[in-house]
Amino acid sequence: FPLLVFRRMVTFLDLPNELLNKIVELLDYVTYYNFSLVYKSSFLALGLVIIDQIIKFLETRNVSYINSMILYHLTKMSFKHLLRLKVQFYNNKNTTEIIKNIDFDINNVAKISDRFVFYIIDQIFKIIGGMLGLFILDWRLASLVICVFPLKYFLVKYLSKVKEKSMQSYIEYNSEFFSWLGDAVEGVKEIKIFELYNKKTGEFIAGQRKIIRMNIKLAIVDKVNDMFEIILDQMLVTCLYIMGAIIIFNYEFSIGGLFAFITYSIYVTGPISAFMNVKYSFANMLPSARRLFDFLDTNKCEEKKLLVMNNSEIDIQSTNGEIEFEDVNFSYEEGGKKILQQISFKIAKGEKVAIIGSNGSGKTTMINLLLRFYKPQKGRILVDGININTIKLTEYRRLVSAVTQNPYLFNTTILNNILMKKAYSKKEYDEALLYSQSGDFVSIHDDFKQNIGNNGVMLSGGQKQKLAIARALYKNSKILILDEATANFDIASEENLFKAIQNTFVEKTIIYITHKINILKYVDRVIWLEKGKIHYIGTYDDLCETMLYEKLMKKMM
Repeated sequence: FPLLVFRRMVTFLDLPNELLNKIVELLDYVTYYNFSLVYKSSFLALGLVIIDQIIKFLETRNVSYINSMILYHLTKMSFKHLLRLKVQFYNNKNTTEIIKNIDFDINNVAKISDRFVFYIIDQIFKIIGGMLGLFILDWRLASLVICVFPLKYFLVKYLSKVKEKSMQSYIEYNSEFFSWLGDAVEGVKEIKIFELYNKKTGEFIAGQRKIIRMNIKLAIVDKVNDMFEIILDQMLVTCLYIMGAIIIFNYEFSIGGLFAFITYSIYVTGPISAFMNVKYSFANMLPSARRLFDFLDTNKCEEKKLLVMNNSEIDIQSTNGEIEFEDVNFSYEEGGKKILQQISFKIAKGEKVAIIGSNGSGKTTMINLLLRFYKPQKGRILVDGININTIKLTEYRRLVSAVTQNPYLFNTTILNNILMKKAYSKKEYDEALLYSQSGDFVSIHDDFKQNIGNNGVMLSGGQKQKLAIARALYKNSKILILDEATANFDIASEENLFKAIQNTFVEKTIIYITHKINILKYVDRVIWLEKGKIHYIGTYDDLCETMLYEKLMKKMM
C-alpha cells in the first residue's frame, strides 16, 4: 500500500509537466536564454518516468499476489463449506453445476481486487491535481467541465441497473446449462445405448443460444456505456474549444493555456467517470457476490445451533455400540410425505441385525439418519443412551463405519482407498483384505502404486464393494453398517464374508440392509419395514414359523 500511495504521488507530481503546454509559445525564449533549465527539466522528467515504471512493476507484483490470495481464500472457504454441507444440498444438484457456479462466482467477485481498487486510488490524486490546475487556469472553463458530471451520473445509474439485471439472467442461464451438462455427461452410457445424440445436441444448442444472446446483450450494454462516455467527453472538448476561442479572442487567455486546460480536464473527467462507473462495474459482480455468499451462509444458523448442542463427550474406546430409535419420524421436505413413522427399536452391544423391506420402505433413510446425514423431525436416535445429535460430529464419525449402496472410490491406489487418513498397520491391513475377500485381486492391481481410476473404474462392481468393505473394516469402528454391501458378490464370497463377521467381530454392532434371504440366517434379529413403519421385529427362526414368512419370501425373491 505505501508503494501504491507513493506511485500515485509521483503521478500527481507528474501533472506539472502538463503546464509546459501553457508556455509553448515561450519555449524559444527559454531555450535561447536558459538551455540549462531545459537540460535539467528533461532529465528530471526522465527520472520521474523511470521511478514511476519501477513502482508500477512492484505494484503489479503485489496486486497480482493480493488477487491470487483472494481467489485462494474464497476457493478454500467454498471447498470447506462444501464438505460441511448437509446431504440434501446435493439432492437436486450435480457436481458439474456446483463446481461451475462456485468457480464463476469466485472469479467474478475476485475482480474487485484486479487493479480496480488501486485504480480508484490512482484517480484520487489525478482529480486533486487536475482540479487545482483547472481553477488556476480559468474558473469559467472549470465550471463548464463540472456541468458534465450530472449527465454522466444519470447515464451510469441507468446502465448499471440494465447491466445488473442482464448479469443476473446470464448467471441463471449459465447455471441451468451446466446443470444440464453435468446430467448429460453422467448419463453418457444411456445416451449411447438409446442413441440420444441428436436430441442432446439439440438441447445443447438451445441452452447455448440463451447464453450467447445474453453475452451479446452484456457486450452491447458495455459498448453503449463506452460510447456515451466518449461522446460526452468529445462534447465537452468541443464546448471548451468554442468557449476557449471566445476567451482567447478577447485576449484573456493564451493558446498554450487552452491546450493545458484541455489536458487537465482529461485528468478530471477520466477519474470522475471511473468513480461514477464503480456502480456499473459492481453491477457485473453483485449477482455473483450474492449467490456466492448465500451459498457460504447455507446451514450457518444450524451449524451455530449444533456448536451449542454438540457438547456431549463420548469415550470411543469404552463405547458399547448400543443403538436405540425412539419414536422417530422423518420426511425429506417440511410437511411432505413421511418416509419413516414412529420407528422405535433397540439394538444391543455386539448384536447383528438385518433390516429388510420393499424398495422405498425407508431402510436406507433410517441408515442416513443414523449416519447423521439428516435429522429426524420427531423422536431421538441414541447411542449408549446419548442423543447422537449432541455428540461432536468428529467423535461420532469415529464411532460409526458404513458401506453404502454405491460406495465411492477415489482416484488413487487401493492402499490409500483403504487407509483413508488412518495410519498404516500391515497386520490390520492384511486382515481387512482377508475378511472382505479382497486379497484375490488386490495384488494384481499393485495396491501400493497403481491408481484404480475415477470411482474405481478399473475394478468390477464386486471388487469395488469388496474394497469398500475392506475400508470399513480397517477403520475398526464399534458400529458397522452394510447397506446392500454384497449386492455384487458371488455366493461363495458372500458366505465367507458373513461367516468371518459372525465369528471374528463378536463385539461389533452390525446392521445389514439386504434383499437377500440367505443373509438372514447369520443375524440375531430381523427388522422388517413396510411403508415407513415397522412390520416385524424378531429372530429369523421365529419369523419362519409365522404367517408372514410366505409374504416375506415373495418380497425377497
